[in-house]
Amino acid sequence: GERCLPPEYERCMLALSPRGSSSMELREFDFRTGDFVAGGFRTAANRAFVAWLNRDTLLIAHSLEGSPALPSNFPAVARLWKRGTPLAAAKAVYRAPENASFMLPAALGSGKDRRGLLPVALSYTSIELKLVEQDGTVSDILLPSDIKYQGPAVLAYPYVVVQRGKDAMIGGTAYPAEAIIAYDIRKETKPDRRIGLVHRPADGAFVTDGTSGFGAVRSGIAFIENIALRRSLVLARPGRGGWTNETLEQAEPGVRLSIASTDRVSDDILVSREGFLESETQRVPAADQRHRV
Repeated sequence: GERCLPPEYERCMLALSPRGSSSMELREFDFRTGDFVAGGFRTAANRAFVAWLNRDTLLIAHSLEGSPALPSNFPAVARLWKRGTPLAAAKAVYRAPENASFMLPAALGSGKDRRGLLPVALSYTSIELKLVEQDGTVSDILLPSDIKYQGPAVLAYPYVVVQRGKDAMIGGTAYPAEAIIAYDIRKETKPDRRIGLVHRPADGAFVTDGTSGFGAVRSGIAFIENIALRRSLVLARPGRGGWTNETLEQAEPGVRLSIASTDRVSDDILVSREGFLESETQRVPAADQRHRV
């Protein structure tokens, strides 16, 4: 996820748990060589969250060096940490409000287009979204904050995807509760064309929230929709005429269908199925090849 640098995903910040502690030590690892990077990024054990902006820059929120914390004990300040400099010298780029619950750095895109994202949770139903440039400039994503919490941000460059918590008017358009909408972060996109409707659940349907219900792939967004206890895996793709939805797989009532993992550089989706009379299985249903075990 955020702890590995796309598109190669060879450099990662491994999270190590000394003696099983909940405090994590982060160390830069090179999967190409199979070694920790000599002189690379490394933190002492603490409560830290990190996302790569480029090969030499991390967006990090940590609780070391006297960096302030929120009442929840989550880090309160997001910083830019440059390669070859001490963590204490990392530049503060954003401080969360004192009433915030947590802030979890993320990122989307690759190369010069990669941007950081700061979801700042004032509560589980009020989340502000901030964009962070590679130079540390911070700007607002202009969406109402009353969106549903979905665990890690749903990021499919160039879109940040959220689900409405309640009915709202955005830019003169009505979006009902539970609707999934996408925000285009590209600088060249005109302000009145940034927001698009990804999916509007039918009456009696809802989209499963949480980390098992959403995921980003190369061509769009995957999610689980529940209608009359029947779960469906849906892939939504953007196009010139808006977003289109395709059902990839359905499960009978009583079978739990969930997204175990997705890959942002392909359209692979690892899906889990489990029911009262069906043992758990995992497989990759591909949009163009149907089912691949």
